[in-house]
Amino acid sequence: MRTIKKSIAILTVLALPTALGADPFTGYSVAESQGYHSQWNQDNWDEGGPLMRYVMLNMSEFWNHSLIDRGGPVRELPVAPRADVADFVTTTRQGRRTLDAYVNDSTVDGAIIIYEGRIVYESYPRMLPEDKHNYMSISKGLIATLIAILEDLGQVDVSRSVDTYIPELRGTDWADTSILDILDMASGIDCLETDQGSYSNVDHCYYQFEASLGWIRPTATTYDDAYAYVASLPRLRPPGEAFEYTSQNTFVLGWLIETLSGQTVVDFLSRDCLLYTSP
Repeated sequence: MRTIKKSIAILTVLALPTALGADPFTGYSVAESQGYHSQWNQDNWDEGGPLMRYVMLNMSEFWNHSLIDRGGPVRELPVAPRADVADFVTTTRQGRRTLDAYVNDSTVDGAIIIYEGRIVYESYPRMLPEDKHNYMSISKGLIATLIAILEDLGQVDVSRSVDTYIPELRGTDWADTSILDILDMASGIDCLETDQGSYSNVDHCYYQFEASLGWIRPTATTYDDAYAYVASLPRLRPPGEAFEYTSQNTFVLGWLIETLSGQTVVDFLSRDCLLYTSP
């Protein structure tokens, strides 16, 4: 049986497409908060700039939320800063920059690098300690971790087809697609997030996927049930043939977690994942 490989390094970078100065971030005034609320709508909130940053740092003010509570004891990670990490030089749009210079003078809100259980780099130039930043697609790694835990517990075989475990996908184009191919973004389902216009063209299947989730403005053809919409998607190519990034794969993995655990993804992450990984 093929299994999910474990990595030894974790890099989390929270960034937004907008230019910023180097002034220390001290939070938002009442007037600024009210101004962003008056600007916000379902069409413009993720187009970049200061509005998107405010929304990303204050998601609970705009969207319904489920809170992920910490289960088990806090695991204090040792801090072992490495100069070779902070001083690593790469090419950016602003020319050759060290990692530390880029993080602290660019669009990055916060960054942390963990290697072999130690924090080797950490900086939050545009966040306060109590801020809860939207993870966006960083959360794909959390979903994959939950699948790995279920595999380790013997509750799932990632080499088997996803419809083995999710009855609602039997007879759909997801049938006979292995869980590992879905984890590898190689499901072959025909609804690519990387297509031009996928976020703005109301006729594109990916736009309709996000609309079914409530992220963007729905149309007359938008499904009320995101599960039913994802199950209806057609196939583009055989599974495992090509890497094609799209978030419906992660949605199906979340559906799988809920089916196997009998819990919501939020509850499983909070109660089982964090306890499973606690010292």
